[in-house]
Amino acid sequence: MPGNLSNYLENKLIDHFLGTTTFTKPTTVYVALFTGSSLTDSSTGSAPSPATEVSGGSYARQSATFSAASSGATTNDSNIDFASMPACIVTGIAIVDSGTSGAGNILVYGTLTTSKTLDAGDTLRISSGDLSISID
Repeated sequence: MPGNLSNYLENKLIDHFLGTTTFTKPTTVYVALFTGSSLTDSSTGSAPSPATEVSGGSYARQSATFSAASSGATTNDSNIDFASMPACIVTGIAIVDSGTSGAGNILVYGTLTTSKTLDAGDTLRISSGDLSISID
């Protein structure tokens, strides 16, 4: 997900490093899955239009941890599992600051290289090291 920072995070980072306002980092970040059209810089956790967050089955945002960044990039440091998913086609992913679907702020987002078609009850796993975030 190179360079796909939300407007929310871009503004918070600029304010923070220019000394305008201090940005308090989230205690925990979560991975959210989306269907439909792509997310945009103006997408939010509460109104992700034009994309739609997955719902149904046992879908829930999953907490994630990442390795310390090096050369402007990082990856998840453990598996992220979404168990008992509803039937859907996942097209996008976002890192958000709330574990509640439809709430919080999207921080970073991206479109999957290949959409994932899931049957009801499937588990979607993002293996350790497979979720890469970079700023160029």
